Amino acid sequence: MLCQNAPRVPVSRMRLMRQKLEIAAGHKTTISCMIECSAAPKRTRRMSMPLEAFLSRCIYPAGTFSDRRRSWEYWTLDFELIHQLVLKALFEDASEFLSDYLSPTKNGRHCMREAEGQLYDLVVDPGHAATYFEIKTWTRLDSYRIQRQLQPLAGEQKVHYILLAREATEWSHAAIDAETKGRSQKISYNEIITSLSKLTNVPLADAYRKALEEQRQRITKSFGDPDV
Repeated sequence: MLCQNAPRVPVSRMRLMRQKLEIAAGHKTTISCMIECSAAPKRTRRMSMPLEAFLSRCIYPAGTFSDRRRSWEYWTLDFELIHQLVLKALFEDASEFLSDYLSPTKNGRHCMREAEGQLYDLVVDPGHAATYFEIKTWTRLDSYRIQRQLQPLAGEQKVHYILLAREATEWSHAAIDAETKGRSQKISYNEIITSLSKLTNVPLADAYRKALEEQRQRITKSFGDPDV
């Protein structure tokens, strides 16, 4: 979604049908999803396409809407739900993914969405050493939410912030460090792409990396460096 005056909450007229969305990881190379479009509210159309094409897709090109959103573009990676599902699959299928931010493990990892009553977007290895993640693209991350997420942490638990799209340009690494007094870190394109590049024989990782690289170029052109 690219527009200097774009709102931070994605358009509500386009709804991804969560129960029908299937992310294919590991040995699978295609993705099937049901997308209900505002252009055809009474119809759903089934798409089957290569995973890389889906993650890099411009869902709504500029000019789709006739109102003030005429200049906006909506891409697959503009939606936080997509990142939740992709990251969940990667955490569970590749234990080394973003391992620098996680507690050590000798076993496979377990990841859940909307943890602790939706206080966090993801939790990896729930328990006394859990790592929570908050994901933001176009919706605002504010100090109040950060403090709410820090307050319940106990023992070795921690929370990190995966900031992408425009929100990545709003919070620097230093700002997250200062706001959390060093308890949390900002994770953005550099960190994720670097980690994905180390994974081999994982088609989802390669497709996600390429889509992130393309999104980073769009965001940098419109809003500045997201990896500050």
